Amino acid sequence: MTTALMEHPSHEGTVSKQKHTWRWLAGDIAAAAVSATLVAPTVTIIDSKPFGMVWALYAATYAVANGSETLGNEFQIAAVGTVTFVSTMMVNVPMGVWKDVRFAQWCHSAAFAGTGLLQPAARVDVGEGHAA
Repeated sequence: MTTALMEHPSHEGTVSKQKHTWRWLAGDIAAAAVSATLVAPTVTIIDSKPFGMVWALYAATYAVANGSETLGNEFQIAAVGTVTFVSTMMVNVPMGVWKDVRFAQWCHSAAFAGTGLLQPAARVDVGEGHAA
């Protein structure tokens, strides 16, 4: 009985389809890594220190965009473009904000290094009833 199940054409197609899906996703991730590696140096041409942050942003964005499109096409989702856009935006926006915050922190500390100038003090909130 098990042999008959394994020889059934629909079962073979499912296993084959799953193997192809994983291969396509692996290809999407590899393409994302290569693309990020090619794009990140041009973005970080000023200094190579932030290369990792920019690389992570582009790699994640490309991987999600390519992967969601592959899965959408594989599972025949009608709104593949919309799914790809939304999933890519959900990854790209927070990672872009993270990168920008890190750049601002890095540039802020670099701007005052070795100048002899004091850095602006951190904001201190005072409780109610206290004069600022």
